[in-house]
Amino acid sequence: MKARSILKLLFRCATAAVLASSCSSYEYVASGTSQSVPGLQSYPRVSGKPALHTPARIGVLTTARFKQGALTDDELKQLQAPGIRSIMPVNTYVGDEGHLWNMADLMHQRAMIINNTRFLDLDVILLCDETVNVETRQHIEPLQWFSLGILNPESTRTRTQLDAAMMDARTGFIYGVIGDEGKGSSHSLTFLEAEAVKEAGKNRACSSARKQLVGRFPAFWTKVKSHYGK
Repeated sequence: MKARSILKLLFRCATAAVLASSCSSYEYVASGTSQSVPGLQSYPRVSGKPALHTPARIGVLTTARFKQGALTDDELKQLQAPGIRSIMPVNTYVGDEGHLWNMADLMHQRAMIINNTRFLDLDVILLCDETVNVETRQHIEPLQWFSLGILNPESTRTRTQLDAAMMDARTGFIYGVIGDEGKGSSHSLTFLEAEAVKEAGKNRACSSARKQLVGRFPAFWTKVKSHYGK
């Protein structure tokens, strides 16, 4: 898959999540020998060519809307697979997360990301983004009036789309992309419990998406390694 197709796929998934449709589960391994990487002022240009070396040292970088702390130590360990030497979070080394709000920002800032993590001697950086869509539906609205606002029966559906792109930590080449969707639902009766119940539903959706992607990652990595590994 060409770099432009990969970017279109990631954009389509983000848009689908916002519109409450679903990109669901997918994975693609790129093809080709070079990709265009945006040039950034003050940062050295990178080649955009595949140069994967194994066993690989992998860094995990998340967008500002997907807090890296959401990935548990156990989930990071589960990403470990044959051909991976180590996995580490790298957000603290990259810089101002305000410039990296979504996957499009990560893709555009690849030269900066590579420059700021160069001293870590990484082989691959896993770029991760999360999109959360919440739909709330109120039931029996007259109850709010008769109960002076105390009663507020409502149901909430949450969809979380988790997307990850595997980037060469020296050249900016995107080896492939993988994504998964998680769903959660909740029901509340009063205003007092509504926010807590919504948050619980969101947590279930996010956890489900992470669990699925983490579980599928070793097989995805094996495909990338088989195609590009040295």
